[in-house]
Amino acid sequence: MPQEAPSAPRRIAADLAPLPWAAFAITFAAYVAMAYLGLMLAIPPSNASPLFPAAGIGLAAAFVWGRPAVAAVAAAALAANLWLVWPDTPLGAGVILTWLGTAAGAALQAAVGAWLVR
Repeated sequence: MPQEAPSAPRRIAADLAPLPWAAFAITFAAYVAMAYLGLMLAIPPSNASPLFPAAGIGLAAAFVWGRPAVAAVAAAALAANLWLVWPDTPLGAGVILTWLGTAAGAALQAAVGAWLVR
């Protein structure tokens, strides 16, 4: 029985598997872009968003690329918070710990979600 050719997304993922930095860069860029769009929908005065497409990007990347993508999700969540919240928020230990907790939560969400899907 002839083998079926892999789909385009599977071929791309397989091609990037030996290049963890490429998976990291793609995940980082896509997550930050989607986090920006998601946080634009935030309900004032907080940054809680009813829809957050970056979570789906993180889950899909963690499912396809594994650890490099999970690290990228953590870094991208931290970068998105810094980019969107920092100019208006005075820095303090509580703020920094909140940003680190958010980044850890986003990475854990992607890792556990990918593990559950497998």
